[in-house]
Amino acid sequence: LGILEELSRSFARSTGVVVAYTDLGTRPDHIRVVTEEGWSVLWNEEDNTEKQIRRLVSVLRGNIRDDRSKLDYIDLRFDDRVYFKRKASK
Repeated sequence: LGILEELSRSFARSTGVVVAYTDLGTRPDHIRVVTEEGWSVLWNEEDNTEKQIRRLVSVLRGNIRDDRSKLDYIDLRFDDRVYFKRKASK
């Protein structure tokens, strides 16, 4: 499980967001990173980690820059597409 530790370090170093924990997703090649802010990121272990981090940083600095408190998850598992979901309003 060294990949989970390396992913956590790269994630925190690149985004400045603290990782609460990581775990394997619903498939063996999918990894979930859960942040201390309460949102998560879904990764594809088979895709290039640095490429996924660049896409993540781009989304964090762009689409959801000032609104992470309402973020549920970011999904990086699908090639060059990034999906994200906001939490339902209460």
